[in-house]
Amino acid sequence: TRSIAVTGVQTCALPICQSLYRFLLDDLAPTPSNSHTSRTIDDLKVAFETHNLVRVRAIINTILADLPDHTFEKTTEGLFHGLVHILFRYLGIQLQSEVHSAHGRADVVIQTNTHVYIFEFKIRESADVALRQIVRQKYADKYRLLGKIIIGIGVKFDIQKRNIEAWKTKKL
Repeated sequence: TRSIAVTGVQTCALPICQSLYRFLLDDLAPTPSNSHTSRTIDDLKVAFETHNLVRVRAIINTILADLPDHTFEKTTEGLFHGLVHILFRYLGIQLQSEVHSAHGRADVVIQTNTHVYIFEFKIRESADVALRQIVRQKYADKYRLLGKIIIGIGVKFDIQKRNIEAWKTKKL
């Protein structure tokens, strides 16, 4: 499998990352106004900007459902992590993956002008376990002086259904 390097994104050799990358660049970039997906992409960015996390989850599930099944040949937490990273990066959302702190490493951190969203992804454990990890590992501590609202988001992906099974949030 050949790797695709995206500026600002970790190199990814997983089929899901390659499929999503090609979909975003080949299908959306040339004619976003003519694509039914451009509305979904715009809606996702607006959902983050307006802090509508219910809508963010619904849109991510819609995008996951639209991907061909062969892209899920090797289903791991990293596969879903890579997909979310590439999707958010494409939107121009300020994010970091595998964010190190004194107590551990958050899967994804997204910042808006007013909020910090800290994501932890799981495929074999619950969204509650993911959220407890964010709290227990004190991932929010390094953002406390920013004066922003900090939200922890525990996400449980369903491997068979290929979507978000559960999503738990907590103001930190």
